[in-house]
Amino acid sequence: MKLDARSIGLVIAGAILAIATVWIHYEVKAKLAPVAGLGLGLDGMSGGYSKFEIGDQIPDFKSSTLHGGSIALSDFRDQQVVVLDFWATWCTPCVKGMPALQEMHEEFGGRGVKVLAVNVGEDAETVQEFIDREGYSFDVVMDPFDDIKDAFGVGGIPQLFIVDKSGHLQFSKVGGAVSSAQAKAQANKLGALLEKLLQEVPTAASS
Repeated sequence: MKLDARSIGLVIAGAILAIATVWIHYEVKAKLAPVAGLGLGLDGMSGGYSKFEIGDQIPDFKSSTLHGGSIALSDFRDQQVVVLDFWATWCTPCVKGMPALQEMHEEFGGRGVKVLAVNVGEDAETVQEFIDREGYSFDVVMDPFDDIKDAFGVGGIPQLFIVDKSGHLQFSKVGGAVSSAQAKAQANKLGALLEKLLQEVPTAASS
């Protein structure tokens, strides 16, 4: 059967659409690949977005805490594993993840893990009211102008980073768990990772 020009055009358009669909599928799948095989990403999907890869040296930052003190990531170099959680009070997934962050702080805080909740773009009064109301005791780092957020390439929150004693990235995840089962599984994996990192001897940081 002979096809007219319109039919041929439709066939070609369909083929292009099919190829584009397959390409987009694999591009998205690659970007959402699990980071070091751990964690749940955006809306429960595996992986997360980060400008850094596992093993990369994380840049230092200096900022102020919620209580007005100064703080730098390098303060903990060679001494503690650092958990950085980027969040805001208006972010529902962030707020839902705070109890787990508090549990992490209570379980590992006295054993060499420093939990830092990096608040993005809010004023101290708003953040203090939230922290007081919920009774959280981990340290809050203020990032009112998104300087730390931009340095870490954070495009969405919540986003969690775990940095080893030598200042190298060991875990990165964007988004929160979508069920209690996923949250529990994630907490177990992160707990196991922290236990492992606490046993490691710091290595020389690259310049």
